[in-house]
Amino acid sequence: KNALFLSTNPAASFSSSSHTTHIITTSQRPSTTTSLSVASTPPQQTTTTTSYDTVKVDLSNGRDYPIYIGSDFSDTQAAQLIRQHIHGKRVLLITNDRIAPLYLERYQQLLADNSVGDNKELIVDTVVLPDGEENKSYNVMAMVLDKALELGLDRKSTFVA
Repeated sequence: KNALFLSTNPAASFSSSSHTTHIITTSQRPSTTTSLSVASTPPQQTTTTTSYDTVKVDLSNGRDYPIYIGSDFSDTQAAQLIRQHIHGKRVLLITNDRIAPLYLERYQQLLADNSVGDNKELIVDTVVLPDGEENKSYNVMAMVLDKALELGLDRKSTFVA
């Protein structure tokens, strides 16, 4: 029921000790810019603002979802942005074997950290798929579904890819 797609293209991602550029690819350039203001942790630090673009994917039956395109998100901002779309308590974090060594542990921690404002306890499970166009197949999709069944995920679970 819930899905959120976050793509970190290694060819276009840049990291520093405190920020990573998150790029979500789309075929159309977004037309609106939104600003996200988040108080940094710990509280004595100043408030930071990150500008990003939002592309809304319009689907039927209320299944619309946003795609956020931006850079210089702090870990707290990235976690808040993703966690606001998670309504249940279970998350399946899906990645591939090329991205996993770079980002998997970090995003597992960001999603599991309930101190980012919503205090929601999440159970974060993962599935690592093989990389490459040849692996975008029904067989690989079956691996994701098999993992979801094995974990006992239900319609309140959210897939983050």
